[in-house]
Parts: sequence; C-alpha cells; structure tokens
Amino acid sequence: MDIQQSVIEMYEELMNNISNEVNIQSALTISIEQNLNNNIYNNNDDSDGSSIGALNHNHNNTNINGNHNNVL
Repeated sequence: MDIQQSVIEMYEELMNNISNEVNIQSALTISIEQNLNNNIYNNNDDSDGSSIGALNHNHNNTNINGNHNNVL
C-alpha cells in the first residue's frame, strides 16, 4: 500500500469516527429531551381523560442524579 492510499484510508476512518461520535451525542440529546418531556407529562393532571396522563400515572422515575421518585 502506498502512502497516498494509506492517508486516504486514515482520513475516511477519521471521518467515520467523527460521524459516529456526532450520532452518539445526538442520541444522548434526544434521550435527555424525552426524559424531560416524560417528566412534564407525568406531572400533568390526567383528569381531562388524556391517554398521556393515564399511561404515565404512578410510574417510578429516576432523576439525573439517580434518585428515584414516585409520580402520583
């Protein structure tokens, strides 16, 4: 393998690693948003008959520090 081909392969590998890192960071951001949104839905009054409140009623949640809390 010549130097030019080796440099091209190293560049492609670097770009793949950067792309994978961005995807991981993006997935983490989405997970945090979902967690925050779930907490908002859990704290909403479900007396309006919405399925969101009913589905999330009385679930145990873990906050960002790892502590558990019951949502009533």
